[in-house]
This record gives sequence, C-alpha cells and structure tokens, in this order.
Amino acid sequence: MGHIVNAGQDEHYRPTDVEFHRKLYAEKAMPFLRLETATPTETEKTIEELREQLKARDKEINALEGKMAKLQPLVEFVNSYDTPENLKRTLDFIIDGLSDRMRAPLKAWVEESLEMHVKEDYEKQKKKR
Repeated sequence: MGHIVNAGQDEHYRPTDVEFHRKLYAEKAMPFLRLETATPTETEKTIEELREQLKARDKEINALEGKMAKLQPLVEFVNSYDTPENLKRTLDFIIDGLSDRMRAPLKAWVEESLEMHVKEDYEKQKKKR
C-alpha cells in the first residue's frame, strides 16, 4: 500500500491499538481541516430566528396564562368540595334550574368531568400505596 505502520498492528494489517490509530490520523491525515466559523450575517440570521421563536413562545405562554386565570375560579369551586358526589349534587341542582337547551350539554360535561376526577383520585391513591 506504500506505507508502513508497525506500531498498533499485527502481521495482517489489522489495527489492534485503537488509540494509536486515532493519534496517527489526528497527526497525519488532514490536521489542517477545521470546522468553519459562522459569518457575522449567518450569526445575525440565527439570532433573529431565535428571537422570533422566543416571541412566539412568549405569546403562547401569555395566552395560556390568560386561560388559566379564567379557569382558576372554576378550579377553586371544584376543589372546595370534599367528594365528587357532593359536587355532582350541587351541579345537578344548578343544571336543573336551567332551560332544556342549556341543560343537555352541561349534564354531559359534568358526567365527563366527574369521571376524570374520580380516575385522578384513584390514580393518586394507587401511587400512595
């Protein structure tokens, strides 16, 4: 092959010393090759893209915080009840006072919410064990 490497190989030119060959390639292969540094315009472009992503994320966070603030009274209302049954009784009383048009969707929502609440309570109890 036109070159001789005695250290780190056996008679069949199979490398046995991996570190030796890493060092050899680092010294002799192409040590002048380096990673290219980014130009100022590329850097500015990257910074601008990251700023836009940050602004979009901040808008999303603000929107979610607004939604959470609107839902907080409902969460406090639900958490004020000690059992799902008491909450269901109160919500049924409220729903019964509504018109038929509003009653059906709220009734379905209450049932779904209570099922989720009961499942969450069950999972919490399961984790405690």
